Amino acid sequence: MAEMPRELFSATSAEGDPLSPGAKVVLAYLWTFVDANLAATYRNRKGPAKAPRVICDAEEIGKVFQIDAEAVRRHLRALKDAGYAVHHQDDSDSSLALLDGKHRDEYLKVFGPKA
Repeated sequence: MAEMPRELFSATSAEGDPLSPGAKVVLAYLWTFVDANLAATYRNRKGPAKAPRVICDAEEIGKVFQIDAEAVRRHLRALKDAGYAVHHQDDSDSSLALLDGKHRDEYLKVFGPKA
């Protein structure tokens, strides 16, 4: 079980606006499913790195936090738009790659709204 990188507690949208507290809680929760050794290796790499992957289920996350699944989906969309949780073309709908701040910035340079 890994901890979310500390810099993500001040996570922002691609435009620089703060993410909602709910989106940050969902992001922190998703990071708990990442193997701690894999997360440490990922964070220490410079340049492109294979991001840790998690399977997320909005219904299950909603049950954990006792909120409706649609609210969880809104938080997940915010995380995807901000570049912290991304799909890859070869992934199933529920599989997300989690990016830390450094790798997220590189991702947004290529795939972000201003790319």
